[in-house]
Amino acid sequence: MAYGFPIIGNLRGLPQSEIDKTNICIKAMLGQRQKDIDYRKSIDRRLKTLEEEKNVLISKVNELQKKNNESNKLIDIAKTNLEAIQDRYKKEKEKLITERDEVQKKLTQIQSQQTQYLNEIRKKEIELKRIQDRV
Repeated sequence: MAYGFPIIGNLRGLPQSEIDKTNICIKAMLGQRQKDIDYRKSIDRRLKTLEEEKNVLISKVNELQKKNNESNKLIDIAKTNLEAIQDRYKKEKEKLITERDEVQKKLTQIQSQQTQYLNEIRKKEIELKRIQDRV
């Protein structure tokens, strides 16, 4: 006996009720130990599954970041191209506006000259008639 308790595993000389209690206690301890082991295994499996999922998600995040970077590069290229096109458009527009203004000036000059020539022709015709009438 140790501190008033029988030595563990020594079931000789004990009443049957004590032996049954000891057996029940040992079974309960073994059952609890088995439950603890099973619980630990399930936690380990769950942890392993979660870590695998984490690794998969990390790889997906990395892949998506690469795609995002590529998309940003394409966007930058598209913006640069758009700016170049807009600059060319503005220059072409200014050129066309300048040409239009010049054509309008020329048209005005031509109309003015036409009017002037028509007036001169009328004057000459009138003068010609006068000369014909005198003759």
